[in-house]
Amino acid sequence: MSHFVDYCNEIESARKNGFGRVVLPAEISLPDICGKIEYPDLSGNKNVGERYKKWVQTFLKGVCPIESTLECLECQRNNTSEKFSCGDSCQKQDETYDRGIAQLAIRLYQLRNNVTHEGNLQGDHYLFDLAYSDAEFPIQMQSFTDGKWSYGKAVVNLGVLINALCLNAIRYYENADAEKKAKLDDFDKEIFHSDNFSEAFQRMEHLYD
Repeated sequence: MSHFVDYCNEIESARKNGFGRVVLPAEISLPDICGKIEYPDLSGNKNVGERYKKWVQTFLKGVCPIESTLECLECQRNNTSEKFSCGDSCQKQDETYDRGIAQLAIRLYQLRNNVTHEGNLQGDHYLFDLAYSDAEFPIQMQSFTDGKWSYGKAVVNLGVLINALCLNAIRYYENADAEKKAKLDDFDKEIFHSDNFSEAFQRMEHLYD
């Protein structure tokens, strides 16, 4: 049993039951938990942001940052030649993705700070959509009117964001070595079930450490 994986699954379960807003603070802190383990040299309050963004850029997979999509759309608009083809063979895609994920890391960290320190569930660059955010496999969609954002900003489906961070945090745990796994599972070591004999006994043992 893994305390950390159970925690991620609890977040996902709450999302699927329609509690996306409730679990946002827990979900947005997953890069904090993982980043502290992955980058022990970046300790101290001054390095919190750096390790958070570094973990997102390195380990958040399976997402297409809105910033990357916009850059590709702009490229398509500027290349109307019949000889131009856009596809997986585009040499610019990797660079575009890297720039997009770097921007996403910055904006997720801004959201994390807004939630944690300012007490508001808002991003500086995104709106968050709850529609179908409780779906088993949430999908990201955008709405445009006359080539502009329909709602004034880019829209991120809250379910997509929560699902992506949870799945990648679990994948990070699964690929970690035994020492990192132990540290990840220790993140909630002060929380236990008093009606669970095994856990209660372990907590009582600490009295004699």
